[in-house]
Amino acid sequence: MTTRPVADRQASTTMSFKARQREARTALILQAAHDELIAKGYRDVAMDEIAAQVGISKGTLYLHFASKEALVVRLLEQEIAQFLGLIDQIMSQEMTVRARLERILLETYRGIRNGQQFLLALRSIGGNKGDIWDRLEKQLPATELTGRFTRLFAEGKQSGELDATIPTAIMVALFFSLMQMYAEQQLTESQPLLPEAFAAVVNRVLFQGLAAPPPSAR
Repeated sequence: MTTRPVADRQASTTMSFKARQREARTALILQAAHDELIAKGYRDVAMDEIAAQVGISKGTLYLHFASKEALVVRLLEQEIAQFLGLIDQIMSQEMTVRARLERILLETYRGIRNGQQFLLALRSIGGNKGDIWDRLEKQLPATELTGRFTRLFAEGKQSGELDATIPTAIMVALFFSLMQMYAEQQLTESQPLLPEAFAAVVNRVLFQGLAAPPPSAR
């Protein structure tokens, strides 16, 4: 058995400590950036203010993130990763396809409501979206989400829960639209519905349609 020299082990330990230290500092920067964005909005947040919140120099901050845009992209990436994890957790549960779809909509709306201050903060970006959206569009796992929902809707059609005559692609596109709809309501309505109430309406439309129920069912 070969034993690494003491100097190599010490170097490895030092690098590991530095890596952990960098990760911890990155987490503090992201939290500070999140708080500053909510408090002031994207346009009025300055990098030196974020650095001051963390207790580091502006130069050190730029060693972690090259720009304010890069910071926001990382924050959005975290939201995406957490959302994908939630989707996978719900899809793996032993429930009907409809129950899983309803749960996904409800949890999506809850997440949007909880993060509405962050959405409002980003609204001040306006038309000059620049690097944030260019980079995010490349990293947003739309294909992964499409694949997940395609399999779920196909399962529902195979089990007889869903109408097999409706193309799966249309079902997926409709579901995506319904998932995103609550974000716009949160940003435009003065008194938006709570996630539970909004999900109840959407589920009724999704699974029962817009037609009025027969008189006997009213």
